[in-house]
Amino acid sequence: MGNSHLQDPISPPPAAVPFHHGPPSWEPQPSQQEVLHEKDDNDASNYNDNSHPNKKSIKSTTKHDPKRKGKKKQRSTTTSDNDIYNEEEPHHKTDPQTSNRNNNNKGKKEVGKGLSNKAVSGPHVPLIPPNQPQTTNDLNYGRGERITVLHVAEKPSIALAIAKGLCPNDGQRDQVGRSLPVYEFSTSSSSEPFPKAPHASKCLHRVTSVAGHVFSVDFPPQFQSWDSVDPAELFTAPIVKKANKGSMIKHLQDQARGVHFIVLWMDCDREGENINFEVLDCCMHLMVQGGSSGGGSAFDRVYRAHFSAINPSDICKAYHALGKPDKNQSLSVDARQELDLKVGVAFSRFQTRFFQGRYGDLDSAVLSYGPCQTPTLGFCVKRHLEMETFKPEPYWVLDLGVKKGGRMCRATWASGRSFHQPKVQGLVTRCMEAIDPPASVLVNSVVIKNKKQGRPIPLNTVALLKACSKALGISPHSALQNAERLYLSGYLSYPRTESSTYPKSFDIVGTLQSQANDHRWGNYVSRLLREGTHTKSRGGVDMGDHPPITPCRSAGAHELSGDMARVYDLVVRHFIASVSPDAVWRVTRVQLEIETLGKEGHFTISGKKVGTKTMRSPPESRQKSHPILLDLVDCVNLTETLEETMLALFVRTYQWQYGDEGPKHIDGVRPSGEDEEDEEERDLPEFIEGEVISIASPSTAPSSKVAVAPGAGVSRATLDVKERMTIRPTHLSESELIGEMEKYGIGTDASISTHIENILKRNYAQLISGRKMCPSKLGLVLAQGYHSIDSSLVLPQIRSDIEDQCNKIAKGLANKDDVIKRAIEVFQGKFDYFVKNINKMDVLFGSSFAKLQDVGTPFTRCGISRYVYFA
Repeated sequence: MGNSHLQDPISPPPAAVPFHHGPPSWEPQPSQQEVLHEKDDNDASNYNDNSHPNKKSIKSTTKHDPKRKGKKKQRSTTTSDNDIYNEEEPHHKTDPQTSNRNNNNKGKKEVGKGLSNKAVSGPHVPLIPPNQPQTTNDLNYGRGERITVLHVAEKPSIALAIAKGLCPNDGQRDQVGRSLPVYEFSTSSSSEPFPKAPHASKCLHRVTSVAGHVFSVDFPPQFQSWDSVDPAELFTAPIVKKANKGSMIKHLQDQARGVHFIVLWMDCDREGENINFEVLDCCMHLMVQGGSSGGGSAFDRVYRAHFSAINPSDICKAYHALGKPDKNQSLSVDARQELDLKVGVAFSRFQTRFFQGRYGDLDSAVLSYGPCQTPTLGFCVKRHLEMETFKPEPYWVLDLGVKKGGRMCRATWASGRSFHQPKVQGLVTRCMEAIDPPASVLVNSVVIKNKKQGRPIPLNTVALLKACSKALGISPHSALQNAERLYLSGYLSYPRTESSTYPKSFDIVGTLQSQANDHRWGNYVSRLLREGTHTKSRGGVDMGDHPPITPCRSAGAHELSGDMARVYDLVVRHFIASVSPDAVWRVTRVQLEIETLGKEGHFTISGKKVGTKTMRSPPESRQKSHPILLDLVDCVNLTETLEETMLALFVRTYQWQYGDEGPKHIDGVRPSGEDEEDEEERDLPEFIEGEVISIASPSTAPSSKVAVAPGAGVSRATLDVKERMTIRPTHLSESELIGEMEKYGIGTDASISTHIENILKRNYAQLISGRKMCPSKLGLVLAQGYHSIDSSLVLPQIRSDIEDQCNKIAKGLANKDDVIKRAIEVFQGKFDYFVKNINKMDVLFGSSFAKLQDVGTPFTRCGISRYVYFA
């Protein structure tokens, strides 16, 4: 690929090269905008829970094939519609131990016998914030009677955690061996009454789970054929809900039959709410209707728990603060699923059929289009084209070197740089020719002050993915999987969150105490607690979903290994730093002036150091083997204040490892005192205000860069011109790509990692050294092809608009059917325009790939060996 890209026939027409993020409108304009949605790919429809390193195995009697045995292959050279759809916008309902297809739902379709549409037609109740209880049934319900409560979790491991949290005594808890584990235990009104029926004489608790989504959406059989169905028909085609596993529906119905209450323990996000109503669609009609004390509707006795960690204290807290499931959030997921299915499959079928019959060396079985995947690729291609069109330019700066007290200092020219060499050279000449008086450097001012560098804001999902990619070299997809394993094992809080500030109810002291005995940072944490200098987090926003990612318990020396241990280590250090005092630098700024040069003669020397002692840097060997942060045991021994230790704990390596994602620029605002240029960490010699330092002439200078007269005690300086070149941009790093996706609203905090994984998996881009994203030849052709036909198909703005519409559905401010109808109309027009102008993309394919007749003839349609190649 390289620099030859824009000189060879692969290049698009000149008008297709620039990528500009213009703000398209929401109104239908077929050639100017889009409504982009994708499906969520990661629910755990076939669950194999091995996430906890020490947990007991859960045996399942189900014999269903975990390889999605129900999918059909309509074209032998392609995957099924559901595979395309599933790969477009994989959501976060997945078990990290498995790679499951996405199985989404629409809460109103029938799925076999016994399913009632009335199951989801109960009165809507707005979203209840975590820890805010709400009761819709009569609290006298079941007075003096025995009642049964069914608890349904999203994964078997969470069901086990719920059972242990509500019934810590293993001897009082029974496990029933069915297709999915069921745990049963009883409580009485005198010991532990059920909060929503406190007067019941006895309560039987039954705890079980699903395994992610219960249903997925797809087209009916008559629309499954790639050969006989026009892709344009898919925009108006009906959709159906299909059970991912029939045994799951039967399992839920068996457990729900005759129960008085259902408590839903799904993840506290939109996908979790969607699964809530899938479960209710299966079994709510089988609950006890009414009761001797007036039970009202079945939905009145349905509750949902809000929790962010699966330790016993959080489970019990959620149990005593039950709220209601939110139908609007579920509808927003339904809308996105339907749009993603129709748009993604229609475009993918058409372009796959069009190009695979023409070119023999395409390195992808399906040319898929994804409303989130494609803009993600677009970011990578945009940067690549900037690299290819970049022309380095020389520029010149005045280089002032000062040696004082035996130490060399280099000053920064206040004018920055100049692209006019004679001008800069003329300044040096003027300085060297000055005789009466000779040119000299005047120390105008010396300012020494303390400057705080703020502690990092709490860690949300996007920040975690960036940090793991840049600091640990772990891919976003793998980072999220490891964080999920740590969550399911009880080490971390829920890893999918947009919040970046701790809520008022968050127990900072308790979380710190859980880390006080750790050999790595226990000394520092104990001192932080003892001196009472821990503080609340700085900045950030509370999105109302889950608190930021924090440790839930300490990990012993050998409990964790590999990437799980590294991710855990980073999260713990980040948390400790986020509640530590701000780091304090001792900053020195020296303003210099060469009066001979007038307004062009201003320079600055700056430096900073921490505290009263010079802290040692991490040994090179440790940087290579474990390049996260300094050993806190060493830090406590080397520093005098907690502020200094916090700096060693996190701030230095936050910048060193995280780069521009450090705490200095959060939400585009610089903390107080950061309005000046960055200082280098170094000791400066003593400068005296009003001091004059002579400039040596070139004839006496021993160096062309900085001339210093002999004698360590004598201050001398020289002035020279230094030529530099503008720096070519590099490919986007994973961390930078995540930042772009977050900025433009491409994907969710939990699906961003999967979109990046998709463009790599589909050969649209490749990961190169430095975790940079380099688009492939196929990726370049696709992105530039979309841009040449309809730039909105690859630019991010319309996707952001659609996400905004889905947010309005979730808040009850927009009607789901209206949003879908409007978006489909827009995309139908865009699809028609794309089909009519597909030859523009074909030109790019023709200049990049070999025609089928030039490569060989197809001899099999199995999709594995498709062509015979001739020498």
